[in-house]
Amino acid sequence: MTYIVFKGYKLKGENPMKLRDLPKFTPQQKVSLAGMLVMMIGVVVFGINVGLISFVVAIILIMMKVASERECIKAIPWGTILLISGMGTLMNIVITVGGIDLMARTLASFMSAKTAAPILALSSGIMSWFSSTSGVVMPTMIPTIPTITSTVGGVSGALLVSAVVCGSSPAGVSPVSTGGALVMAAMSEEEQMVSVRGTNKLFGRLFLVSMFEVFIAVVFIALGGFNIYPFY
Repeated sequence: MTYIVFKGYKLKGENPMKLRDLPKFTPQQKVSLAGMLVMMIGVVVFGINVGLISFVVAIILIMMKVASERECIKAIPWGTILLISGMGTLMNIVITVGGIDLMARTLASFMSAKTAAPILALSSGIMSWFSSTSGVVMPTMIPTIPTITSTVGGVSGALLVSAVVCGSSPAGVSPVSTGGALVMAAMSEEEQMVSVRGTNKLFGRLFLVSMFEVFIAVVFIALGGFNIYPFY
């Protein structure tokens, strides 16, 4: 739906360059690619924290004068980063003080076997409007499922996991969620989106689209759309 609303089908490429016409990598670009490779190897092979190794590689690249730190820092969308980081911090506080158990018991108190999946999908979607889907919502909501299944009864844990994923993922295009925030940051680079009015308009459209997509997902689940597959 996001593709249709924002008319992605109307986009056309601009005279793509042939491979032989592409400019060669500069020494700075080669060093940057090497840094990205080191970061990926550190995370995938050695299990190093992605945030830690990213900062280390970035500092090394700056010390090697691959790029100007002033220009890099200026280009960072700090408002978006602070917003997402703040929401992530608040969610971590909720988890630390036992919010997951409280949330699970509260949700289970008014759930039934038929309403558990759509309620969990709606709750996940609402949370994902204001925080990262994969970084905050799923790690928060999925751990509540064992408590819900044991309290409600007659509902599959696999079905509830699917409800969390399908309810929260469409909400990721919200401008205050990670996906939508990246869209806002990318579009702000375009000349026609520099004005405050243009940015506000995009903000509202993204939020409305995300709300409608979550609504569709919840209705689909409530109508038994997942019943085509037997959850055991």
